[in-house]
Amino acid sequence: MVRAILITHGMLGAELLKVAGRLYGVPDGVAALTNEGRSGDDLVRHLHESLGPGSDPIFVFLDMPGGSCLLAALSVAARDERIIVVTGVNLPMLLEFLHHRDTVSVEELLERVLSRGRDAVTRK
Repeated sequence: MVRAILITHGMLGAELLKVAGRLYGVPDGVAALTNEGRSGDDLVRHLHESLGPGSDPIFVFLDMPGGSCLLAALSVAARDERIIVVTGVNLPMLLEFLHHRDTVSVEELLERVLSRGRDAVTRK
């Protein structure tokens, strides 16, 4: 199973998972981390611990394309080839990930997630 970790400011990641759970069912293999009250080193350490053993890919979703969450993800990704860093997480992107993570290749999953996330940002 392709797992995911959401690293966000405040409780955004936990709230996204809560809503996804209501719509999709409680997602296994998905966790949320916050940078709130953590130094950069502490966030890196916590992310590293959250990865656990294994060789399957792990999507690390971030709320913003910069800042402490990204720096922590990139620091850990430089030492762990399983990590796929994706910024700008939104609910449609997360639901796309949950729906397809076990049915398509990792490359196709990444493309679907990015496309769905971008398509969800529109002006009406």
